[in-house]
Amino acid sequence: MDKHIRNVFNFESNVHNVTTLDIFKVFRNINAFTAVLQDYASQHKLTDIEQYYFDVETDPRRKFLYQIILITKPIFDNLHCERRLLPEITDHIIDLYETMDSKSSRFFNKGLLDKFISNLDF
Repeated sequence: MDKHIRNVFNFESNVHNVTTLDIFKVFRNINAFTAVLQDYASQHKLTDIEQYYFDVETDPRRKFLYQIILITKPIFDNLHCERRLLPEITDHIIDLYETMDSKSSRFFNKGLLDKFISNLDF
């Protein structure tokens, strides 16, 4: 299953080193990630470990957690290294910033987001 996910999302890392940008590639669109897992599960007999991973990762309650994971300092630290992903990362951050409600804002680094948004030049 890991190899399938790496191939579909075109990871930058080797099998022993998942980078923060790899995590962004996977979790920026939870529906695409879930679809990849379901596609894999429909074509393969899952082992017990894969079934557990599948059940945990496809739980719809995790969507909020995935959004929190994506707005972290390591993602911002790696923006300069991956300029080709900058438009996608920026669009994702702007979308989360605009759709953030008061309950979810306490989980995000609101100050970091405010600084990032205020420094964008349109």
